[in-house]
Amino acid sequence: MTSTFIAIDAELLEEVMVEVFDSPVWDKIEDYNPEIREQAELFCKELNDIGITNCEDWQDRFYGMHLCNTRFLEDMLEDIGELQDIPTGIVIDWEASWERNYRHDFNVIPCGKYNWYFHNS
Repeated sequence: MTSTFIAIDAELLEEVMVEVFDSPVWDKIEDYNPEIREQAELFCKELNDIGITNCEDWQDRFYGMHLCNTRFLEDMLEDIGELQDIPTGIVIDWEASWERNYRHDFNVIPCGKYNWYFHNS
């Protein structure tokens, strides 16, 4: 079995440990909890797979986190004002909307109880 080694940007690794795994900020990478660091390295490998290799990529593409795709979609559309003209009483099939129209725009990385959303552009 061949393992693929990727270099992980230290600043991105720290960002993931703090933001995704809710770790306090430490002075050196070595000071972080080894279990959190290991989980963060796995998360960074998934980020690498979608083309996010540094904090600038993270900041450019991170769109949010949520418990599920449908709530993410509803909140996102509400935040950008797309739902303001929809009359009350209209029922939206959020699952179908996500599957048909939005899932292709985002990379979703599940981690713990949340999904982390990164725009494809």
